[in-house]
Amino acid sequence: PLLQGFEQKLLPEERFSPQDLLRKVKERKEELGLIIDLTYTNRYYGPQDLPPSLCYSKILTVGHEVPNSSTVRRFQTVVTEFLTDNRDNDKLIGVHCTHGLNRTGYLVCR
Repeated sequence: PLLQGFEQKLLPEERFSPQDLLRKVKERKEELGLIIDLTYTNRYYGPQDLPPSLCYSKILTVGHEVPNSSTVRRFQTVVTEFLTDNRDNDKLIGVHCTHGLNRTGYLVCR
C-alpha cells in the first residue's frame, strides 16, 4: 500500500491503498485485526492511515537478505501476542513487505 502522494504516478489499476485492502477484506466478510509491515522504509503509509481499531506493527526488515534471528523472534512475538489476545475471534493478520514475497514468505513460514 502506498501513500496517496504516489497515486498520481500510477494508473488506477496499479494503485492499492490501505483503504483498498480494508474494503477487499470486508467484501469477503472477514475482519483484519493486525497488519505487520516488514518494509525497510517509511515512505509508504503509516498507522495514522489505518482505523484506530486495527493493530499495526512495523518491523523494519532489510530486503534481499534472510531476516536475522532478532527479526524472526520479533515477528513471532507480535503474532503470538495478537493470537493470544484474539483467541475468541477470527480476525486476520495481514503481513507485507515491499514486493510481497521474500521477507513476507520467509517469516510466515518460520
